[in-house]
Amino acid sequence: MTIYTETGLTVHVAPSLFAGAYVFTEFALTDDLLGYTHQIDAYGGYISAQITLTADMGEAENWLENGLMRHIVVYDSAMQIIWAGFVNAIGISLNGLQVRRGPALGITNRVIINYSPLDISVSPPVSGSSTNTAYVDDAESQAKYGILEDRISGGNITTANALDLRDYYLAEHKDPETAQSFDTEGAGAISVALECAGYIEYLDRYTFSAASLVSQSVTAKILAVLAANPNISIFSTDYTKIETNAMLVPVADFKEQTAKEVIKGLVALGDAASNRSVFGLYANQRFAYNVIPTTFDYVARISTREVSLYGGNFVVQPWNILPGRWLFYDDLLTGMGTITGIPTKSDPRVQFIENVVYTAPFGINMAGGKTGRLSQKIAKLGVSGTWS
Repeated sequence: MTIYTETGLTVHVAPSLFAGAYVFTEFALTDDLLGYTHQIDAYGGYISAQITLTADMGEAENWLENGLMRHIVVYDSAMQIIWAGFVNAIGISLNGLQVRRGPALGITNRVIINYSPLDISVSPPVSGSSTNTAYVDDAESQAKYGILEDRISGGNITTANALDLRDYYLAEHKDPETAQSFDTEGAGAISVALECAGYIEYLDRYTFSAASLVSQSVTAKILAVLAANPNISIFSTDYTKIETNAMLVPVADFKEQTAKEVIKGLVALGDAASNRSVFGLYANQRFAYNVIPTTFDYVARISTREVSLYGGNFVVQPWNILPGRWLFYDDLLTGMGTITGIPTKSDPRVQFIENVVYTAPFGINMAGGKTGRLSQKIAKLGVSGTWS
């Protein structure tokens, strides 16, 4: 019996979303599927997946040579997408030889160096004000893996040395890493392990900055950050799942941050009433931003280890459970009586799901706890320190 026959899940493999990659006809993994796990978070959406496969020698070699950046979409039996992302790293086992290629997110193909120019024509040498080199790009790497930026600190260094360091760093990081180990007494079975990542990680690979002194709404700034993405062609521009938050924030930022960091700071503000918000990337590379619900989505029963839709008896399959929802433990502390249907953080039977980890065929781990308004209030006030 395979994972497919037990669950109806299929893993579809398609060419990379980036131009210039190895092209082939999309195919589905069914009987080859040995193991599958995915993680989805309330902030971020589709985060990661691990897939293990059986393979013959030719298939394993093909994965090793051409598999990085392949587009992965996982469907349930109703052909609804439950996870999507790309192959970030590949491990193969061949008769005692272990080879790992990647991660693709370890690549850098656009580099800029921040440094303080050192004037060595005088004694002692004098450092100038902090500045940046121009960007340098590797077009061939970008065609395969998208634009992956790094901003490097060079310290006190001459301009000539800063440029040399920038170019050398690019040359060393524009291609994926490969590592091998060989045990002559190792097992002879052939297998392939795919480490997959969600496309949300590309928001962590470009810097967003704006110089305007005016204000704009939270939603408008989120959209501006997304529009600045150098890899925008692989993402959906259908933003109908991004809720309107009219609360005003400064257009400009006071420090250089990645797009992911900027958006995380905006999401942390919540709405005008300090209700918590969540943000993520989901099916078809479509972004979602919304205030968390005020009612329950799920009810769990410890006795049966099942999760159902709240208010009904429809069992939710573990691979369809999502974070950013409220869960009620129906047969915990039954002496406390019934609940109104509105989540109350003081009730130990209530859980806000921060992340879910699904492991085929039927394993699910839902982590989380309480959530309230204090964190959003602190973010608005800009208060530092430790709060809970």
